[in-house]
Amino acid sequence: MVFETVRKMIACRTPVLGCHLYRCPQCQRLEVVPHSCKSRFCPTCGKHATDRWAEGVLNDLLDVPYHHLVLAVPAHLRSVLHFNGQPLLRDWVQDLLFWLQQLYRRLYRRLFLSTDA
Repeated sequence: MVFETVRKMIACRTPVLGCHLYRCPQCQRLEVVPHSCKSRFCPTCGKHATDRWAEGVLNDLLDVPYHHLVLAVPAHLRSVLHFNGQPLLRDWVQDLLFWLQQLYRRLYRRLFLSTDA
């Protein structure tokens, strides 16, 4: 499977994969359009597929402000979580959620309830 994918990528947009010929009816100019490998691993074809996918995802998103948070576990705590994972992680996430709620309440008050007018 890997060798087949690499072979297709090497042959991408070359005569090996074939081509379409288009001729202009007015000037008779011939345009050769080579076939692509259509592999997601190909730097050219994969980028086109990724761009199409990203465009579709962006069109599906609502036009609202949001925040994306990533919870990262420091390296020195990973072994502790491995052995005590479920209860410790649950408590940690609950504490984090409480902290974030407090932070956003303060930010909301500062942004929307200020009496600077």
